[in-house]
Amino acid sequence: MVNLERNKDQNLGLSLSYCTSDNVLLVTQVVEGSVSDGLAGKHGIRVNDCIVEVNKFKDDSDAMLQQIRMEGHLTLTLLRYAS
Repeated sequence: MVNLERNKDQNLGLSLSYCTSDNVLLVTQVVEGSVSDGLAGKHGIRVNDCIVEVNKFKDDSDAMLQQIRMEGHLTLTLLRYAS
């Protein structure tokens, strides 16, 4: 689980892809120097992580993306597959 605070107009710095069959968001890029980049690494957000829940919204990738776009406080639950 990752918690972060940002200004609502501040870009999170993630490129995401819909995984509609699983209703998750796949992290395809973490932009260097962004809010998310500060959380990158072993315990933070990495490319190929799946976001499975955002602020208690889950099983609905549209609702999760809306939370990411609109909210300043985000609690993200990530699923990471072993590499």
